Amino acid sequence: MTAEWKHINEDSQERKIVLSAERVLEIFKRISDEECTALGFDAKFARPDWMIVTVMPVPPLCVRPAVVMFGSARNQVCEEIIQLLCACCVRVDMIAKLLI
Repeated sequence: MTAEWKHINEDSQERKIVLSAERVLEIFKRISDEECTALGFDAKFARPDWMIVTVMPVPPLCVRPAVVMFGSARNQVCEEIIQLLCACCVRVDMIAKLLI
């Protein structure tokens, strides 16, 4: 995310900085309830800091829906596909943390 603003000083120059997701979350958490209301949010039900996903829940295998693939002879339940997709999500999350 990039933030832009007019810097008020003698030069009156425009400035840009790159903000990480963690920094944006810190800034959003400092927003008061009154400022939330001014921004159009109801502080009880929706705050700006709640709009940033910080946890990706992965359901356990026993509650995940089965994926049924139609084969030539019979239906096959492919739990491996679901496990593979969940593992990919976890890997992408770890890579994203390394890049940030």
